[in-house]
This record gives sequence, C-alpha cells and structure tokens, in this order.
Amino acid sequence: MGAALLLYVIEGAAPLLTITLVWAVVLALRGNIPRHRKIAVTHAVATVVSYIVVIALVRNGYRLEGKTPEWILNAHLTVIYAIPLFLIALPATGLTGRRSAHRALAFVYAIAWTAALVTGAMIFMAHRGWLR
Repeated sequence: MGAALLLYVIEGAAPLLTITLVWAVVLALRGNIPRHRKIAVTHAVATVVSYIVVIALVRNGYRLEGKTPEWILNAHLTVIYAIPLFLIALPATGLTGRRSAHRALAFVYAIAWTAALVTGAMIFMAHRGWLR
C-alpha cells in the first residue's frame, strides 16, 4: 500500500464521521437526547476505530512525506491527538448530568473537528499538488 492509498483510506472515513457528528448535534439541539446518545456513541466508536487504524498503519511504516508543508502536518497531528481526550470527557460529562460542561466541551470538540477536517483537506490538496 502506497502513501497515496493510505491517505485516501484515512480521509475516506471523514465524511461518515462528519455526518454522524452533525447528526448528533442536530438531535441534541432538537432535544432528542436518547437518539443523540446513540448517534454520539456511533460517532465516538467510528472515530476510535479510525484512530486505531491510523495508528496501526503509521506503526507499520506508512507515512505521507515530501509534499505537505511541515506546519500543516504539525497542526493536523496536534488536533488529531486531542480528539481522544474529548471522546473520554464528552460522555463523562454528558452521562453524569453536567450539561453546561458537556455543551462547552462539545463546542470546543466541534471546533477541533473542523480544524482536523481543514488541515486534513490541506494535506490532501498538498499531496495532489493543488496546494504548495
């Protein structure tokens, strides 16, 4: 498996993860908390699976090198490494009834998720030669 194929595998999960995240947000805003919990758990599990696949591939030596500026990779990795912390804190606050803390964490998580999407798109575009 080449670096380009690895990139497509990793980024291929982004639409599914984004759809489940937006769906969870919409359900929460509508007050449908039981369905929100189910979709939020689906998002969290899919994110963890994606994260484990990425870690396994990187540990096996697959890398994206050369075409992406170092600062983009560093920014992307910084955001990506923060996501598992949110996946621990969000259910902890949501299931214990600390709604204001849960909402604040959810807002910051949405910002982090957006940053991961933007920097991931920048890596993709740099790899394709669309961004220099």
